[in-house]
Amino acid sequence: GGTTLPVNPNTTEIYAAQNFTFGPVTGFGKFSYATTTLFGAANSSGSTYSDLTMNYDTGFMGIVLNGHVGYQNVAGSVGGISNDSLYSYTDWKIGLTKDFGNGLSGSVAYIDTNAKKEGYAYYNKAAGGSTGLISLTKAF
Repeated sequence: GGTTLPVNPNTTEIYAAQNFTFGPVTGFGKFSYATTTLFGAANSSGSTYSDLTMNYDTGFMGIVLNGHVGYQNVAGSVGGISNDSLYSYTDWKIGLTKDFGNGLSGSVAYIDTNAKKEGYAYYNKAAGGSTGLISLTKAF
């Protein structure tokens, strides 16, 4: 066989972000731009990721509603096939967070994406699947 070059998963990005507050809604918008290849995907310099994250304080028992939507655009092409058609995707999250006080908080969330599983099979067979997440966090 021929020589296979190792895939370099390192990525250099520049980004801009802005926090916001509108009454009980807080969050941020963020835009990232890859100045190098994105996670080793060939010819993918110039890829972008846009992120909107919001939290709504329900005013009920310290519960906050969390929401996120992001869009990963993978630039470039390999062998005449655009990276965008194989690897670009939208991801989202909806969840609840409860502050128990004294630095202790808990959360539950549903996370999903429309990533094409076949496009990501090389990188991670689990990519593109939905999941639930339960966490308990203690800040010191």
